[in-house]
Amino acid sequence: EELRADLLKVLVRLRLDRLRERSVQVKFLIDEASQSGDREDTRDLYALNNQMLRDLSHLQTTYYQLSRVLASQGRAEQGVKIRQTAVGG
Repeated sequence: EELRADLLKVLVRLRLDRLRERSVQVKFLIDEASQSGDREDTRDLYALNNQMLRDLSHLQTTYYQLSRVLASQGRAEQGVKIRQTAVGG
């Protein structure tokens, strides 16, 4: 059970990291589309970014609730540290 909770936390953190990276990438694409005057792409990218921000918010809430539940069960905050790496490109 403890291993399952740790695994769930790590998976949520990995998803959070991936969404953050993609959000940064989409922001660059928004800037490029905006500078090139492509209104349709800019609008579509804003919609995509808004959905990603909602997903990020939901996952952050889930992660912190999971941490709180684990702490309330008498477990010290434990987990695997995941280093954020720079996005190449």
